[in-house]
Amino acid sequence: MKYIHPFPARMAPDLAMESIRKLKSRSIILDPMIGSGTVITEALRGGHTAIGYDLDPLAILLTKVATTPFDLGDFNDAGKDLIEIAQTKRISECVLPWIDSDNETSDFLCYWFAQQQRNSLRKLAFTILSFREEKRYSTIILDALKVALSRLIITKEMKASLARDTAHSRPHRVSLTNEFDVFDGFKKSISTMISILGRSFPLLQGKAKIFFALGGNFLSATPDTTYTAEALRRCKLTVHVSTKLNRSHLVHGEEALILPCLSRSDKDVINGVEQFVSCENSMSAVQSSKGV
Repeated sequence: MKYIHPFPARMAPDLAMESIRKLKSRSIILDPMIGSGTVITEALRGGHTAIGYDLDPLAILLTKVATTPFDLGDFNDAGKDLIEIAQTKRISECVLPWIDSDNETSDFLCYWFAQQQRNSLRKLAFTILSFREEKRYSTIILDALKVALSRLIITKEMKASLARDTAHSRPHRVSLTNEFDVFDGFKKSISTMISILGRSFPLLQGKAKIFFALGGNFLSATPDTTYTAEALRRCKLTVHVSTKLNRSHLVHGEEALILPCLSRSDKDVINGVEQFVSCENSMSAVQSSKGV
């Protein structure tokens, strides 16, 4: 399972799901310490009302972004807009009071970040702040941009910072130099979030009633199988056209169809003429096949 952001000591979703499944439908669930938001997320996916609290601002931010529907196209556009504007900023105009007015915080950043990355992160952070003041985008879009930026810092391997293991609360500086491109990394961070949040979004919002798959093991291929399984079960109809059975066939909607088809190794003869199909092997070579 993939998440939108690293978080130390994350609760296993199966533990939350096991408890939530025992509740009556449309229950009210209170989580007094939401952490990474696992309980809140699973409760909402199960159709319950969820209320969560936490003293950690990052925990609150992550949970809001993970559980509040927003337009991923707008998020992508906002990211492009942010990068374009941030790259034109001069460092002298990017004032961040929570850093610039605190010597200890400034020294902290100098220790953990090289100059190039500090400058790029400052430009992005300042532009997000400007967007908020201008009300250029919705609050949830701006929060999602903050998560995308944080993903470059809270990591296991060294990215924007000079440290490793920042995702596990045990950071240690491993270098004095850094060639990481913050703007390119930020662009990739947004793409990753869109992939994670958007894979099953239409199904989970009840916007899709029919699921139709042409081959493949859709459920196992998604980054969040628990999330996707709940979405598939909400469909009115699920249809799979497959050459063989797989796990996706076991998780279905109110009605389900499994339709057979010829595989690339089957002979296909129409009016006495052997047909052929194109197929791609593991080395990405495309070739024809008439079956065996």
